Amino acid sequence: MTNIRAYFFILFSGLSVGYVSEVQAFLKDFNLKNLNIFQSGREEVISLTEKVSQNCTISITNLDGDVNIRTWKQPKVVIEARKRGNEKALSNTIIASSFNNNKLEIKTNTNLPAAKCTVNYDVFIPEFARLSSVITDKGTITVNNVQNGVMAKT
Repeated sequence: MTNIRAYFFILFSGLSVGYVSEVQAFLKDFNLKNLNIFQSGREEVISLTEKVSQNCTISITNLDGDVNIRTWKQPKVVIEARKRGNEKALSNTIIASSFNNNKLEIKTNTNLPAAKCTVNYDVFIPEFARLSSVITDKGTITVNNVQNGVMAKT
């Protein structure tokens, strides 16, 4: 029962990576093709694809790392988050996502603030998407070809 609760926590609170192979196996059972997790040494790559409609709003909040955003003509958001740090930092840094009422929120969280983990985001958004906010505490923000305004803070 504990494993089931843990898996549902992962699904409903965003993208939390602890047991990568178990998470991938669990998500395969549900035929969710929009999530890919790759772990290698001291780096984890998390990819998320979300279909969005014409009036979608996107916000990204990062603790430490760069955020690069580009537009394209496809009606979906593709996010690749690269986490770098020691094993403890990686396991305690969580990429959370929620998509409700056509609003996509991506947020980096940590259970261990003293652990040094850098998360660099590469994000593709539709040309019609609206960026409500892009924040990174330590890092740079690059936004290319966004038609609507954006609030960015570093």
